[in-house]
Amino acid sequence: MRSVGLATHGFVTLCFIDELARSAGKDPYQFQRDLLDPRKAREVRPGKISPEARAARLRRVLDEAARKSGWGKPPGPNRGRGISALEYADANFSVVVEVTLDGEGWLTVDRAIVVGDPGFLVNPDIAEAQIEGSIAFGLTSALYGEITIEQGAVVQRNFDDYRILRVNEMPKVETHWLLSREPPWGGLGEIVVALVAPALTNAIYDAGGPRIRSLPIKNHKLVHRQH
Repeated sequence: MRSVGLATHGFVTLCFIDELARSAGKDPYQFQRDLLDPRKAREVRPGKISPEARAARLRRVLDEAARKSGWGKPPGPNRGRGISALEYADANFSVVVEVTLDGEGWLTVDRAIVVGDPGFLVNPDIAEAQIEGSIAFGLTSALYGEITIEQGAVVQRNFDDYRILRVNEMPKVETHWLLSREPPWGGLGEIVVALVAPALTNAIYDAGGPRIRSLPIKNHKLVHRQH
């Protein structure tokens, strides 16, 4: 499992931000952008760069993810778009996920747009492959990841009874880099995995589906909510 505790932290925090935005009648992207105003940044934990610089870096990748996804353009009937952004291990990433609800309780994940600033890239091809793998790990965890216990023992034994993402479920992944080329240089191994679940569940809500507050998504029927 890539991303460890960051995955649960990201899911709770970034879905809650989306809920707050919609409760306030604001666009979720713009709401999170306003929270990252460098002029209002405060130090919440010791960092290698100033809180103003940290906020500016994360805001920059959030802005670019929104731009690359065509955020202001309506996605169409039964379709939704969700956004998330985090700083972790000195890297800044934002993910946009686009989904289509099938009207029968399930969905198709159409596209994932990833924008990242880890400071610098040593091997761009390997970095891009790592992002694509992170999307697959994140979708598997969010959609299907579950261990159940019966009579004190784990039920799942292998991949025949522990569902993972299949090839035909993998969305198109677009990876874009905004390299600051300034220290500190960050890591790529965990952060994008943590951004997938909140972007995905926010997209489901944007498409007219339910507000998902527990995972995996397979345990929910993705029908249009009543207004």
